[in-house]
Amino acid sequence: MKCIFLAIVALSGISLTAQYRLNMNFSGMGPHVGKWLYVRIVDNSSTQVWEAASIKTMIDSPELSVSILALLSGAPYKIDFFIDLNGNGRYEPPPTDHAWRLLIPPVLDSVTINFAHNTDFTDIAFPNPSETTPSFISSEWNGTWTNKTFDTQGPGSANLQLDYVNQTIFGSITMEGAFGNPAPITMTGTGPFDPVLNTATMTMDEPFSGTITFSNGKITGAITYSTLNVVINIDGNYGYNQILFDYRMSGAFDAVGWYVLNRTQTTGIADGSASTSTNFDKSRLKASASSVGNVVQVDYSAELGIADNIVVYDVVGRLTIPAIVSTTSGHATLDVLGYTSGPYIAFVSVGQLQLAAMFFKGQW
Repeated sequence: MKCIFLAIVALSGISLTAQYRLNMNFSGMGPHVGKWLYVRIVDNSSTQVWEAASIKTMIDSPELSVSILALLSGAPYKIDFFIDLNGNGRYEPPPTDHAWRLLIPPVLDSVTINFAHNTDFTDIAFPNPSETTPSFISSEWNGTWTNKTFDTQGPGSANLQLDYVNQTIFGSITMEGAFGNPAPITMTGTGPFDPVLNTATMTMDEPFSGTITFSNGKITGAITYSTLNVVINIDGNYGYNQILFDYRMSGAFDAVGWYVLNRTQTTGIADGSASTSTNFDKSRLKASASSVGNVVQVDYSAELGIADNIVVYDVVGRLTIPAIVSTTSGHATLDVLGYTSGPYIAFVSVGQLQLAAMFFKGQW
């Protein structure tokens, strides 16, 4: 079993709200042309499995590339991927399937990985589809939209309902404060859902038109908003816990931005059983950091306990071990004397948890 840790170099400026891409370039895949490649991105800051994106794509040539919009600034990730050698649509540990895991530190920019096929396999315990098919699933999502062109931002939410019996999807996406309108704007749509092919297409209701398609981890669409005479093209990725897409508006005006949604609740009704729901509060697994002079204060949920280890990455991904002045449950004080001015990310280990917090050291 082998786990690879990658040092990532940031090539552009820091933004606390930036959303980044994972770009993977594969080579040496000649023997596996015609097989399915599965890639899964998991936020590595908690023991809870927080799946940001999960895609599958056909290996159609010895060299191929995938681009996944799923990385949030300041978060560490693990990338699990495998080749379905026997074509049964399920993950089986090596050597039946070929599987690998890569770890990346807290991201400060888009990440590019050049991966050559090798035999350093790892059992990644990739989750397989449930053997029990539900009849109905409803999920709630909350997040934030950002307009880069006009430097605006606001809250948003969504609801997605999958009807397995009638194989249909119903969805709604709400933006508060978008287009300069203080009233919430909601898009709704319905359409076919194919649980076998893992695809769904929503045709939007007036005053919107066009479609949004979910397919094997990718979300795409072209939506016309007749009220403002603009066309909204979206392109992104989704996982069990996160939907993240870029949007580009054209027509009466041009604008670009992104939308991030995190799953807050899922309710499923299995055949012959009562409804069940799951909730996960990710906020308690977040850390914050602030710097005054040569001292950095790191805070997180006290219930998690005392930090076992703390490391710091600078803007170009270089690792340092800070001097720890004191630690208590939910709190640590670091001495960063000798650090140059600029942005840093403190990477805190508490048991099996890994929490990331960004801070800026000024000139003193």
